[in-house]
Amino acid sequence: MRRILVVLCLAIITACGESYEAPANALDCGRQFIDAIFKGNFKRAKQLMLRDEQNLELLDEKLAKNFRERSGLDKEQLRTASIVINEVDNVSDSVTIINFLNSYDNKPAVLKVVNRGGEWLTDLKYTFSGNF
Repeated sequence: MRRILVVLCLAIITACGESYEAPANALDCGRQFIDAIFKGNFKRAKQLMLRDEQNLELLDEKLAKNFRERSGLDKEQLRTASIVINEVDNVSDSVTIINFLNSYDNKPAVLKVVNRGGEWLTDLKYTFSGNF
């Protein structure tokens, strides 16, 4: 009986964990990151970015703070907005710049996506500074 209970608990814990598919390319990574931000899923956004001090600070102090300060209606509009890709600039095999906007507020933005060790990750420093 104890074994069955342990196995059942493990199955429940495993089923509750969020599982995401790794981005196949730079555009997929950028799309997943933008979607996570628009939906307020900052845990997922963090998984899709370079994990350095400056990026973590920008995620928390700029993007998450902005989302938290929005009204409930504003958040819902953003959650349901479409991502519109205006331009994809493949700077190199490991660097891509994505120019996009969302269908809700139509504000243009840029996102840098880099390949590190075979993994596509976003680099927010570029979004907020514009420097390579």
